[in-house]
Amino acid sequence: MSFFDKARDAFEDIKDKVTGEGDGASSTIDDAADAAKNRVDSSIDDAADAAKNRADDAADRAANEGAGFLDQAGDTAAKGIDSAGDWADSASGGRFSEQIDSVENTAEGYVDQDGSAGTREG
Repeated sequence: MSFFDKARDAFEDIKDKVTGEGDGASSTIDDAADAAKNRVDSSIDDAADAAKNRADDAADRAANEGAGFLDQAGDTAAKGIDSAGDWADSASGGRFSEQIDSVENTAEGYVDQDGSAGTREG
């Protein structure tokens, strides 16, 4: 057998293994493809779970921190309403004190429906 005949036979063996022809090459390729698919699917599932957990954690933190900002905003708004009412009362020389107090109380009711922002005592 010549060198070229041996090379042609080796080439045919390699071709059979790559194309799936011959003795069991097809099942080996299928097994490798299935194993690769399973690893990719598992990695995708792991990444999706990790992303969901991070998103849940971020949402919880935002909700907890946001509640504090809302409470603070209500308190600040109530103080602003009180200050504006005091200024209007002072500027009018107290002539419209009852009307100003009524407007303040109504505005503070809108700021915090449960009354925790406080109402002006007048």
